[in-house]
Amino acid sequence: MLQGVVVVATAVIVGNGLRQGIERTTKIMVPGLGVILLLMVAYNVFAADMSSAIEFLFSPNFSELSGTSILLALGQAFFSVGVGVGFMMTYGAYLPKDISIPKAAFVIGSVDTGVALLAGLAIFPIVFATGLDPSEGPGLVFVTMPVAFSAMPFGYILGVVFFLLLFVAAYTTTIGMLEPVVAYLEERWNRGRLALAIWAGLVIWLIGILPGLSDNVLADVRPLAFITGLADKSIFETFDFITASVLIPINAFLIALFAGWVVSVETFKSELGFRSDALFNVWIVLMRYMVPLAVLVITISGLLG
Repeated sequence: MLQGVVVVATAVIVGNGLRQGIERTTKIMVPGLGVILLLMVAYNVFAADMSSAIEFLFSPNFSELSGTSILLALGQAFFSVGVGVGFMMTYGAYLPKDISIPKAAFVIGSVDTGVALLAGLAIFPIVFATGLDPSEGPGLVFVTMPVAFSAMPFGYILGVVFFLLLFVAAYTTTIGMLEPVVAYLEERWNRGRLALAIWAGLVIWLIGILPGLSDNVLADVRPLAFITGLADKSIFETFDFITASVLIPINAFLIALFAGWVVSVETFKSELGFRSDALFNVWIVLMRYMVPLAVLVITISGLLG
C-alpha cells in the first residue's frame, strides 16, 4: 500500500511537468536532504563514535589494495553515477545552451562523492557506538539500526530523522527515474503528461510488488535457482543483480559505442564545448576504446565475483 502511495505521488509530481512538478519539489527536498545529513553528523560528533567511523572510512589499508579491490571500487563508482544515467540524459536535454556539460559532469561526480561521505559520517558513528557490524548490508538499515536508536540518547528523534533521510533520498530518486519514461512516452504518443505518468507508475507499481514481497510471502522463491552461484538470490536480490550487474553495464557499453562511433565529431565538439583539439582527441580515444574495455572488465569481474 505504501509503495502505491509513493508511486502515485511521484506520478502526480512528474505529470505536472518540469517546472511546476519536478523542479519545485527537488528545490525543497534535495537541500532538505543535505540539512538532515548535516544534523545527523553533528549529533554523531557529540553522542556517537565519530573517531572509529573516521578511521574506518578514511584510514588507508594498503595491504587490501589489489586488482580485485580496484575493480570493486570502479564498479561502485560506476553504479553510483550510472544508476541515474537515464534522468541525467533527460534533464541534460532541458539544460540551457550556455551550461558547460563537462563542468556539470564534474560537479555531479563531486557532489555524489561528497554526499556519500556525509552519509558515511551520518551512519557509521552510530554503527560503531552500538557495536554493530558495518558490513551487515540492508539488514543493518532496516533491522539493526532501529534497535540501536532505541539504546541511544534522543534515539527516537534520531530514528525519525534517519528514516526521513532515507525517504527523501529514495523519493527524489523515484521522481528522477520516472521522468525519462514519461518524457519518452509523451514524445512517442503525444498524450497528456499526467495520464502517461499515472499509467507508467501503475506498471512500475505492479513490477515492484514482486521484490516488495521477497522478505515475506515470496521469501522462499529463488528465480535464478537454475544458475550456479546465483541460486540463493531472493527476488529482491535478483532484481538488484540484474540491474546493477547486467542492465547498467550493457547500457553504459552501448552509450560509449554510440558516443564514440555514431555521433559525429562536429556534434560532440559543439555540444561539449571542446576548445582544444588535443583534449578532444584524448576524449574520443577514451570513449571509443578505453571506456568500452573498462566497462567489459568491470562487468565480467562483477559477474564472476
